[in-house]
Amino acid sequence: MTTALEFRAVARLALAKRRFVLFCVCTAMLSGAVAAVVMTPVYEAKVVVIPVASEELRGKMGGLSGIEGLADLAGGNVGTGRDVEKSIAILTSRRFTVAFLRDEGILPVIFSDRWDPVAMSWKRGDGMLAAVRQWIDSALRTLSGDVPRSNLTGSGQDHGGPNDWEAFKRFDDLRSVSRDRKTGLVTISIRWRDPVAAARWANTLVDHANDEARNMAVTESQERLEYLSHQLQVAQTLELRESLANLTEIEERKAMLAHVQKAYAFQVIDPAGVPGERSSPKRVALVFATALLGSFLALVVILFQHLLKPSEQG
Repeated sequence: MTTALEFRAVARLALAKRRFVLFCVCTAMLSGAVAAVVMTPVYEAKVVVIPVASEELRGKMGGLSGIEGLADLAGGNVGTGRDVEKSIAILTSRRFTVAFLRDEGILPVIFSDRWDPVAMSWKRGDGMLAAVRQWIDSALRTLSGDVPRSNLTGSGQDHGGPNDWEAFKRFDDLRSVSRDRKTGLVTISIRWRDPVAAARWANTLVDHANDEARNMAVTESQERLEYLSHQLQVAQTLELRESLANLTEIEERKAMLAHVQKAYAFQVIDPAGVPGERSSPKRVALVFATALLGSFLALVVILFQHLLKPSEQG
């Protein structure tokens, strides 16, 4: 009963100050509408892939399933689910991401504030503002015990460009990778203000991940083949030589598949298309949210004034 009375009291206060409430709501809605128009639209491009599981490779390798255990002992594992996690780890790794950004020329785009399109070079950060910013950054790093920027590996500060860590963090904020445990599908999303660029980056990211996984597999197979070849030369027993020969055949087939199979880590199910509508900001939702915020603030001000009124009279 008390709650109902309090609600009625608040409603009466709001009704008495309805012009003020209406002013706050309209002002907030106008601010939300202006923000919705001014804010840079962001588009999200998605590519759906399925990791190429090791079971598929095992099926393509022919009738060698009887010696998979030997391959496991030799480090040539062809039958575990860890391949999926490995492929996703490659896709999201710092080294791969930085190499992808440099190969595709994406760094000047996502760091456009530090890129001079006329001179086609990084801005050197000359000027008072840049000097003050660099001094503050250096002072904060010294006080907090962080690593100085000059000691960061792959630093681009000597020519004004971003270092590897800055490049990775900037792009990682634009990229998201989610995996559906039930279906096994992996969705790779890129959020950017240019819908065409977002779709292109998402698709080429998968291509680069396949190339990276393929190159790693070829390198690993070559190393194992060199080791097996050496062991074959020094093997004494016939049984050991036969086992080593079988392992060598496995590695040769794996290397062959790595060379010819384009979708080595990920098979594209649904390539990224150019998004037709923005992902953010949601203009209508933003306007309604600011209207609710305006009404809430108006009620807070009215209640605050009402609570202070008795003390002012005293």
